[in-house]
This record gives sequence, C-alpha cells and structure tokens, in this order.
Amino acid sequence: MRCILRAKHQSMLVLYASIFFTLQAEQASWNYIGIFKVSNISGKKRDLVPSGDEDIDMDSESNSDDEDSESEAQCSQGGNSINCVAPVFKFDGHKDEGFALDWSPVVPGRLISGDCDRCIHLWEPSSDSWIVDKNPFVGHKASVEDLQWSPTEADVFASCSVDGSISIWDTRKGRSPVTSLKAHTTDVNVISWNRLASCMIASGSDDGTLSIWDLRLIKVHILS
Repeated sequence: MRCILRAKHQSMLVLYASIFFTLQAEQASWNYIGIFKVSNISGKKRDLVPSGDEDIDMDSESNSDDEDSESEAQCSQGGNSINCVAPVFKFDGHKDEGFALDWSPVVPGRLISGDCDRCIHLWEPSSDSWIVDKNPFVGHKASVEDLQWSPTEADVFASCSVDGSISIWDTRKGRSPVTSLKAHTTDVNVISWNRLASCMIASGSDDGTLSIWDLRLIKVHILS
C-alpha cells in the first residue's frame, strides 16, 4: 500500500471517506487502485500515540505481526477486516507503482492518479461508480510524484516529477500540460496548492529546498 487519501468534499466523505492506493505489486498486472467504503471496514482499533503512563513495548513490532496474522486467520474464517473487504471500484490501468493521488475540492468524486511510468489518469464520477479515461495525461520525463487540483478551477491540476519540473494541466485542452517550469535541480517530491491564494503553489525537492511559485508570473511554456 503506497498511499491513503481522504475525500475532500463533504458529500464524498459520507459515501467514500478514504481511498487506498495499492500499487507496487510484484507483477505489473497486479497493480490497481481501489476505492473502499469505510463504513464496510471494521477491526481492532489502535491508539495512534501511547499514553504517557504506558511503557513502550520493545516487542511491539512482533506483536503487530501477530495481530496481522490473527487478522488474516479471521479473514479466512469469514471475519470482517480490511483484507476481506472488496473495493466499491477498482482500476488496474496503471502499469507501474504510484505515489500521486488527489480528490478534486471543486467537483465531488473527481480524482486524478499518477504513477512512476509518467502517466496521469482522470477519474470521473458516474452515479455510484467512476469512469477512468485509459488515455493518460503524459508530459513528464520521469515519475509523477505528486498531484494537486486547483482549489478554484474544476478542470485544472498541477503535477510534479522526478525530472525536477512542475506542470499545469487543463483537462479540456488535451493530454499535454498547458505550461511547465523547471522548479528544482533534483526530484520534486511534493507540491501544495494554496487554498486561500489560488495563484500560489509550494514545492519541495530531494535536496531539501522549498519553493513558492506565483502562477501569475509564469509564462506559458512547455519544456522541451
């Protein structure tokens, strides 16, 4: 499991509270993204942080393995755990592992997903399911590391990549970015689109640098 992403829109929080990005299978044909309805998942709850009065169990890792084994045994006997729950929707169009996912904050249920094979797929909600365009957005020269929808524009999103660039895309204008910029000299691992000032994007890279970009000052340019 590579990533867990919580739905951003209130209506999606009711129906599909989280998405589990489960790429990185041993074989490419096993890669998939599954969306689960959290209300269908049950199991033992664990405290995120031990209380101050509790001693730290040095064998906690082995204990966790024991609990996982018990969970698998319960699953095989018909018990209800996350390993037993089928996703409400499954997409296996990615041919490589991936790290990038983002729910649209403007259109309920709209999703984008990216992978290490440079491909970005658009998920469009349809009643209680999704339609995923198998024709990907492609523009980066290396792995897509992060994705962010515009907080105000329903059809615009940003991506960053191991190639050191940030790209801005408009889903209405084909499968290539409308503009790209060389943001860092090393891998760009993360981007964040400012929800209050929609012209601002922050980016972080492998070399430890953090940059803030004003989209109003970026000329439309496609990196060659």
